[in-house]
Parts: sequence; C-alpha cells; structure tokens
Amino acid sequence: MRLPVRLQREIARMHFYDPTQSNRAIASGLQVSPNTVSALCSKLKASGLAWSDLRDLDDDAWIEALKTQNRSIAQRKPSPNWEWVDEQMQFPDATLQQIWQEWREQCPTGIGFTQFCEQYKAWSKSRHIVMRQVHEPGRNLFVDFAGKVIEIRDRNGEPSTYAQIFVASLGYSSLTYIQAVASQSTNDWIKCHVDCFAYLGGAPEWVVPDNLKAAILRRERDEIIVNPAYRNCLSYYDTAAMPTGV
Repeated sequence: MRLPVRLQREIARMHFYDPTQSNRAIASGLQVSPNTVSALCSKLKASGLAWSDLRDLDDDAWIEALKTQNRSIAQRKPSPNWEWVDEQMQFPDATLQQIWQEWREQCPTGIGFTQFCEQYKAWSKSRHIVMRQVHEPGRNLFVDFAGKVIEIRDRNGEPSTYAQIFVASLGYSSLTYIQAVASQSTNDWIKCHVDCFAYLGGAPEWVVPDNLKAAILRRERDEIIVNPAYRNCLSYYDTAAMPTGV
C-alpha cells in the first residue's frame, strides 16, 4: 500500500469514530480512492485491533501491525552501488549532482536526485568510520591550496582572471586563514605563509603541507626533499615542515 501513514491514520480514525459511514464517504472527505479506503478497512478488521491499540503507535509499528507496505515509488526504483558513488566522490571537484546525472544516464529508471542524496547520506553514516586526532595548542598548522580555481570576472567585460585559494588551519582551535593569490608558485606559496604568520601573530611548532612542488620537491621512502626557498622561509620563523603522507 503506497498510502502515507498519516492518511492511513486518518482513515482508521474516521472508521472507528463512526463504523456506519461508508468507505466512499471517508474517501470523499480525505480525497483518496474508495478502493484504497476499502483495502485499509479490511486490514483493520483482519488485525482485530481497536483504535486505542493503534493510535499511539509510531509509523514503523503501525506498518508492522497492519501489514501495510508504506513504500513510495522512489524507494522501489533502482539505487546505485554506493561503494562506486563514494569512490567517485573522492575525485577533485566531484559533486553528488554530477555523479547522479552520470549514473542516471546509465540507469534512466533509477531514483531521483533527492532520494540519491538521502540514501547516500544514510549509507555513509552506516559505515561508522571515525579517525580521532588529538591536537595540542600551537603545535600544527595545516596548509594547502583549495582544489578549485576561482574565476574573477572583470566588471568592464575584460577577460577573466583566476585565483588560487590558500587555506591554513590550526589543528587545536581550527582558526582558519584564507588568501587568494595568482598561482601555486613558490613565491605565492611563501607569500601566503608570511601573511598567515602575520595574521596569527606567530608561527606554530610544525607546518603540515601537502606534497605540492612549492613545498616538497621530492618524497622518497627514507627522505623528504623540502623546497629550499620554503625551508628557508619556515626556518626564519623558527618552524619546519612536516608534510602529510602520500
């Protein structure tokens, strides 16, 4: 039965309130099909339950008591492999909207975008993946360029320019510094650090960058080669790089 539980409750309430009224009268009052009312009333009679037994039940208990399958059309449509969706979400700039559109091209009868988002969220929560990190005040500053380049449009119609977004965040307080620069070059990378340290009023014990070339020239099994200019900059502020794992 596709009828929402809230309407099932109304039908049951009216049925028990006045058992003499016809199914057609109940259907007219609730603007549903008389056949739907008849089917639910049959289930009510078969259950042997009174209104006092039913009225305080939650939706799941209601469905179980009356054996009504409250499944929407969307719930019965095909769903994607959520492992595949999660893998696609790991790519830079990936969005659920884009992934859903690509999947629907292969599965036109599949669930809609709203159901896609809700089911992916529920699947993600069911995995219970947690990584606990303990941070000490002033110890680690995490730095990187955000993945997406920002377009800057000229108000006079001249060609657009583009900005790289530098992001730095302290591990303990999550205090965040953000700056737009023209490129991911070593000069712009170092400028962002200088401005960031000025904003923070000091430098952390460790700076934790990703493995971009402006920070790390080469990473081997037993050796990390830090960009000399970057190393000198951090040394001036009495701190050092501790790059993330690959």
